Amino acid sequence: MRHIPEEELHAYLDQALSRAQAVEIESHLAHCAACREARDGIARLRDRTTALLSTLGPGRTVVAPPFAELRRRHLARSARRASLVRGMVWAASLVGAVGLGYAAHSWRDATATPPAAAPALAATPTPAPTPAATLPVTTVATRAPEAPRRATSAAAPGRASSATELAAQEHLAAPAGVPASGLWRNETFERAVEAGLTVPRVAGLPVLQIQVQEASPSSVVAVDQQLGSGEVVRTVEGPAQQVSALDRSAVASLTPGAAPTPSSASVRNGNRMLLMTGRVPAESLRALLARVKTH
Repeated sequence: MRHIPEEELHAYLDQALSRAQAVEIESHLAHCAACREARDGIARLRDRTTALLSTLGPGRTVVAPPFAELRRRHLARSARRASLVRGMVWAASLVGAVGLGYAAHSWRDATATPPAAAPALAATPTPAPTPAATLPVTTVATRAPEAPRRATSAAAPGRASSATELAAQEHLAAPAGVPASGLWRNETFERAVEAGLTVPRVAGLPVLQIQVQEASPSSVVAVDQQLGSGEVVRTVEGPAQQVSALDRSAVASLTPGAAPTPSSASVRNGNRMLLMTGRVPAESLRALLARVKTH
């Protein structure tokens, strides 16, 4: 039995034979297993060859879009970028405006709000001085000038009355409670310190008047000061024997106030004594006496 040549099998697979030749080959393949196996082997070889050849073909060709499309894409990207920048600028300006507004508000509150201590000062204004503060301050510090005035009055009788009036203004009556012996005069704080006198006073309280009595062995100094409530307290400093002899009720009688009963407190240091009187509670006087400073 004749087998089909390999060339004819290739031609059969390529469909290059006539219809009569193709029928004859198909009839032979139906009865010949060897030729069928040869045909299938050729077919598999052809399929592998076709697959290899397809991988060796030219790559995918990239077709560039037209220029109009490229320009449209560029304009769209530019528009998106500009919109993003505008949004960021707007957000930054909004944050800056809010920050400036908050800073301005804080600065206005800081400048408009008074210090914490201001209400306390406004709540406790310094009361007006009592009439005792308006006593005339003398211009003569010692009694030495009296001798020339007496001589002048003797030489000029017509001026004797005016010299007597001037002496009466310069030397005041003794403070209440102080022994009447000796002359008292008003002094300023500066002149009293310059004269080496001990001026007792409570720091922070306004001084209404300072009176001094030149006595032996040393001077006695009385200082009137006004409390925030309007009450007046008097502090006397001097030799213990002289200060202890003061009539404390009489000292308080010249101290105006609403309390019906005056009180006093004293402290002794050697042969010196501090006495404080006023129409205020005794414990308040003792607390004030502890704050007395001497200059």
